[in-house]
Amino acid sequence: MYLAYKYRFDLRFALSLLKQKRLVGVLVVSTILLFVGHAIRAYKTKILIDEIKPSKLKTNLRALFAGYLFNTLLPFRLGEVIRALILGRSLSISNGFTFSLILFERAVDGLILGSLSLVLFNYSQYVINVDLSQFAAFSYIILFLAIVLFSIINMMRSQNPHFLKYCYIATGFLNDKYKNLVRFKLWSIIYGLQKTIDKKHMLRYSLYSVIMWGFYLSAMCVLANYFFVTKDIFVESARSVAPYLGTAIPSGPAYIGTYQSIVGPILDSLYSSPTSFIYMIYSWLLIVVPTSLVGVYAVLRTNEDFQKQQKTRSKSIMHNKLERVGDISSEMAAFLDAFFSLNSLSHILHGLELNEDMKLIKYFKGGSDASTILVHSNGLYKVRKITPIQHAKKLQNQHDWLREKDSLDGVVNIISSNMTDTYYSIDIEYYPDFIPFFDFIHANPIQPSIKIIAEIFDYMFKHIYKPKKESLHPGHSKKYIKNRLVNKVLQASKLNPDIQQIFDLETLNINGIEYTNILSIVEKISHNPAAMRDISTYRESPIHGDLTVDNILTSTKNHTFKIIDPTDENEISSPVVDFGRQLQSLEFGYEFLCRDERPTKAQGNTISYDNEKSAQYEKLKAQLLRLAKKHLTDSEYRSILFHTGVMYSRMLTHRVHINPNNAVKFYAISVIALNEFYNQYEKSK
Repeated sequence: MYLAYKYRFDLRFALSLLKQKRLVGVLVVSTILLFVGHAIRAYKTKILIDEIKPSKLKTNLRALFAGYLFNTLLPFRLGEVIRALILGRSLSISNGFTFSLILFERAVDGLILGSLSLVLFNYSQYVINVDLSQFAAFSYIILFLAIVLFSIINMMRSQNPHFLKYCYIATGFLNDKYKNLVRFKLWSIIYGLQKTIDKKHMLRYSLYSVIMWGFYLSAMCVLANYFFVTKDIFVESARSVAPYLGTAIPSGPAYIGTYQSIVGPILDSLYSSPTSFIYMIYSWLLIVVPTSLVGVYAVLRTNEDFQKQQKTRSKSIMHNKLERVGDISSEMAAFLDAFFSLNSLSHILHGLELNEDMKLIKYFKGGSDASTILVHSNGLYKVRKITPIQHAKKLQNQHDWLREKDSLDGVVNIISSNMTDTYYSIDIEYYPDFIPFFDFIHANPIQPSIKIIAEIFDYMFKHIYKPKKESLHPGHSKKYIKNRLVNKVLQASKLNPDIQQIFDLETLNINGIEYTNILSIVEKISHNPAAMRDISTYRESPIHGDLTVDNILTSTKNHTFKIIDPTDENEISSPVVDFGRQLQSLEFGYEFLCRDERPTKAQGNTISYDNEKSAQYEKLKAQLLRLAKKHLTDSEYRSILFHTGVMYSRMLTHRVHINPNNAVKFYAISVIALNEFYNQYEKSK
């Protein structure tokens, strides 16, 4: 409308030229050349997308022309977003990934177009003595935009730590649903760019880009040759490039506004001619009209469903993370949290997935130096535990413990192990009918869980524990207190300011009750002969070492169990340690604590937090204490709470990294357990 009003007489004359058969022939040839260029553009996109999912050329063409139509109808080149949406939904792949490919494509266009424009500008200055300063200005703008796009793409593709950390902080303000969704979209783009933009593809992609621009420029050159007398090859080239400069910068619908502002002055500078305006009109029509008409057909042929994807728990859709046949963002939440917070293990897992060594199906959020994941590798589902190479020893010991007990039905089976320069991993058999005992407890009546707890300890005493005669071990108990309690708390206090703030206090008020602080209560315990005698008196035996509710799997079909994740880091090796671990769960709600990420801070010497624990846990605690009375000696039974307190202290060095904002809560529970242990001896006095 703007052009029709301002240039109505010239426009009427320009359109009257369509009666000339030669001009019509020129337009047909130019259109064919343009469409060959568009076909190459669609094929370039197909080359990259095929690395993720095989696609057809017609699918890429349909999305491309629909995008061109909406570039005509909408401002700021929003048609590129429509193109990405149509392409993503047509192939059921990530829309964010397809849009990132389009941005990369436009960055390459900007690099080629901007560089070519600068070459022509310099030629015009020194050879044909024509002032094309505006030509140069827009060339620099296009090059600048291309470099910005390349920089953003490179930041994502290279997993720039500053970029990832910023994303982690920014998305942290969102609620869980949108936080997971945004992080998953960002990770999908990173993953997709790494899968597609590499040396192998870039050589072909660059070659096709140059050929494509050869066709685009040839189309305009044919048109310019019709309208202008000057036949200098560089002048003709400049006239061929000018229309694309007019469409390169995002502007109003159909590029109106910037198009004539950029193209008009450039054409006037190149030996101004009465036909310059007419050429500008026809070049614009050539770029906009044929593609828009084909775009209308493409949109009418598009019947993609743009409804929101539903959440799904199917493992098969996790094989290709860029496929979008269901919403898997919540399934990836724990991994995404670790990835954007720069957790080294998550980046190792990302690299393995990227190199097709495995497919990550589920990421189990852990509390140690190892990560536990469900993977699909070599046609099998496996549970994989993986740790950085510097922590390999602990996982190797776990491997050896499980390998030793391969013949036992109540222990998971080891498949294999793998040592590399950066990580060590073990693969464990996957049991699809088994679920975490925590989930089983809270999805079933309490009686099966009570029965399972009894069967577990009967099984442990029959197959794992081989108790020697009860005896006194004062040296072991002193090392245990120093290494697993005092040193761990000292280390945590240096790493966490919240713990450091309360560490030196004499007493703590925890949920309204006054307790002696850790160092002081340890001092009292150490100077109490009866307490130290009970801690030091036990039956030596092989143990599991980490027998919490979280480390038990339960069959949903026949209510059998399997034990996972043993540990050998214990100066005291006695069945009482495993009872202490179970009390860690059932008395103090360890699994609930780990799932509650609300911050807990100390106010002076006061610590308040919600001590959430289910009624099922309370009933199972009563069963555990009955079993402890049955299986343990009197000294071992009295020391259960001490071991539970130590467990909460020793995990602090992990908790200050996993969630530093609520590490104080775990510190407080250690204080409570140790005080309750010591109170047994005060009451006996």
